[in-house]
Amino acid sequence: MSLKGVIALLVLTIALAIPTWLVTRSPRAAATPASLFAAADLSKADTIELSHSSGKSMRMSRVDAAGDRWMLTWREGAREQKWPASTPRVRGVLRILSGLVAGGPLDRTEGNVSSLTIAIGATNVTATIDESLVSGRAAFRLNDTSVALIDTGLHSVLTTPDPAVWRDAAAFAVPISDASRLSISSGGQDLALARVGKQWAIVKPIAEPADRTMVDELLKSLASIQAQRFAAESTGDWNAPTASVHVETDQRTPSGEDVSRSTLAQELLIGGTADVGGATILARAAATIASNSTRSPLWGPAPLVLTRQSLESLTTDPASVISRSPASGARADVTRIRLMPSDVLGAKPVEFHRTLSGWTRDNTPVSSADADAIDALLTFLFETRADKVRSKVAAGSAAIGSVTLYRDDSTPMATLDLAQVAQGPDAGVIASRDVFHWTFAPSVAIKGVVAWVAAQVSGV
Repeated sequence: MSLKGVIALLVLTIALAIPTWLVTRSPRAAATPASLFAAADLSKADTIELSHSSGKSMRMSRVDAAGDRWMLTWREGAREQKWPASTPRVRGVLRILSGLVAGGPLDRTEGNVSSLTIAIGATNVTATIDESLVSGRAAFRLNDTSVALIDTGLHSVLTTPDPAVWRDAAAFAVPISDASRLSISSGGQDLALARVGKQWAIVKPIAEPADRTMVDELLKSLASIQAQRFAAESTGDWNAPTASVHVETDQRTPSGEDVSRSTLAQELLIGGTADVGGATILARAAATIASNSTRSPLWGPAPLVLTRQSLESLTTDPASVISRSPASGARADVTRIRLMPSDVLGAKPVEFHRTLSGWTRDNTPVSSADADAIDALLTFLFETRADKVRSKVAAGSAAIGSVTLYRDDSTPMATLDLAQVAQGPDAGVIASRDVFHWTFAPSVAIKGVVAWVAAQVSGV
């Protein structure tokens, strides 16, 4: 091949290789944006302090690392105020700050700035935030070279002098699902409940077992009460509120081989209306903690504005939380049952006695049908949940008879009056004791119990 042919072949080879190299070559790795807080793990922050150019400042301190709870502290005049901070808000701001990306140097403006200091252990990280926005953004600076631009949302939270932005809106800021005691007062009436283990009991105005499900619903309703807004200090008479709620939670904190005990008490006082239309209500909330006979304030008292609708669950009627079964105690403790007709003077009672071999009537073993009916009666009274319980007598009820249950020592466990309502909102079978009336939908099993009791007291 001639020299010209060799040169032409080399040129052709190079010309074909260049496009292939351009297509197959590895692209240069894009530079990874540098995190503004690359040297700090903000999720482990202990305190967050914000200072505004007006001189107002606030501080959030982590008070429970396990539960991730924060306490907000600020000053109103000469008084230091405290209120639980919104954990989702604190957590969200720290997450957004952790994702900020450092940009290039940015000239400082002449406007005012707010400052942010985050303490992580013994390390403090301080930043400044321009209080003025430019095209919807503001500079967030760790120093002259570590600058990020933040948007309106984050900017408004970091530069506001109003602590309300950070406050937890819940009237009961610490969860009350594990409450130990609860009391509600309104209109001169009181309802007090206490928990032992997982069981609740009414202790005022009467002593009765409470229904755990109904108490849990009441606690959930109370926990959902949120401040519509935080008010300025009011001059109302809080010594005579229109209603009050007091919730206590017993706490056990391991400390080495010992266990320290304390009681957290949260109180909500309800005052008068906060607006002309009466749609909102002025309230005041506070919390204290008692340990070793010493009670210390945790936060408040602080005025709140609540919606009237949020307070609809407040009731002092014990029927709202009483056990949904009309007979209290254990059915196994029943050794004698007395049935009596209603409103019949001189009527002879029908009695059944439990022996080791089964139930008897007049010392004669009852039939298997009667034994099954007695079992169904006890199931109805001890184990069947009423559809509703009221403190008022249902209108139009027709009496069936009464049932008295006795223990082995002949002490009465309960006397229940049975009745029926044919129609209306209380239609069904009603078992009444003291001032309470349990209403049951007329199922096949309940109808059978009622028919059997009616037959026994009528002598059929």
